[in-house]
Amino acid sequence: MWDCCLDPLPLHLRIPALYIHFVHVQTVLGGEVNQTNAETFLPLKPAVLHLLLALSHGEAHGYGLMRRIREDSGGHVDLKTGPFYRHLKRLLDIGAVTEVQRPDGVDVRRGAHFALTPLGRQMLAAERRRLAELLGLSAKARTT
Repeated sequence: MWDCCLDPLPLHLRIPALYIHFVHVQTVLGGEVNQTNAETFLPLKPAVLHLLLALSHGEAHGYGLMRRIREDSGGHVDLKTGPFYRHLKRLLDIGAVTEVQRPDGVDVRRGAHFALTPLGRQMLAAERRRLAELLGLSAKARTT
């Protein structure tokens, strides 16, 4: 159906909302999603990208991650508790993030600590490549 289009953008860049919905429905309904292929989960929502970036600095507890996201974004991204933990739970469910043992001497009130898995690192790298490709295309685009 879309074969007639002469759009130079790859399909995953043209209709990201449809693609995200398809992956989400497959995940929720227990469909087979190849979790080793990080590109399956692209494009990432901005909040998810910021969460993966925050975890790329090293493991941390939930509040520490929320604070790191706020600091890294210069205050432009201020995730509230509910959305933050929804995104974190999805990343845990797909295996991009894992809960790790709390370091010795850390206050138990800080809660669980989280770290990126190899899949999480692959997702972050794949999203960087996708965004670089998109920026490259935008640099070639006419603005007039």
